[in-house]
Amino acid sequence: MIKESHRIELKAILTDSLEKEVVAFLNSREGGIIYIGVNDNGTIKGIENTNATQLQIKDRLKNNILPNCFKFSENFLRMTFPNAWDLSEDDTELLSEEQVKEQVKEQVEAQVEAQVKEIVRIFQGEMSVLSIMTELNLKGRRNFVQKYLQPSLALNFIEMTQPDSPKSPTQKYRLTEKGKAFQTQLKK
Repeated sequence: MIKESHRIELKAILTDSLEKEVVAFLNSREGGIIYIGVNDNGTIKGIENTNATQLQIKDRLKNNILPNCFKFSENFLRMTFPNAWDLSEDDTELLSEEQVKEQVKEQVEAQVEAQVKEIVRIFQGEMSVLSIMTELNLKGRRNFVQKYLQPSLALNFIEMTQPDSPKSPTQKYRLTEKGKAFQTQLKK
């Protein structure tokens, strides 16, 4: 049975949040998988009209996520995630740095929940789980990990100081460059 995690999203039906979830996985260092037609408990519900749902997903992703990184053909889907500054004119229209910044800002704002904003806002240097929870005035570790820490890691706003030892008792976290930029934006 499939279980939801920071890398797996289960959807019983196609929802309005699809683009937000795709962008979150695109921005994540680890990526992720979205299952549509699977209930939250991991049981397969199925999709009534698979072809129509696939067309709907194709159109939504192609039209609502910029720059367009999806190439569709009769037999397959190709997704390319280029650095916006390395795009050639053959691949897509060149975007100015300001256009890219505006698009990234809109995508990040759409996908970042209040908890992630809170954690980024309070971050100072390297912090342990306990110091972050204390700063946020939180008591439940499980809730903190699920709603604050994992999404912040998945969105690449924070990183572990010891990525090879994720469960180390001396593990601390720090803002990534992306997290620092977002923190600066939040403080404005």
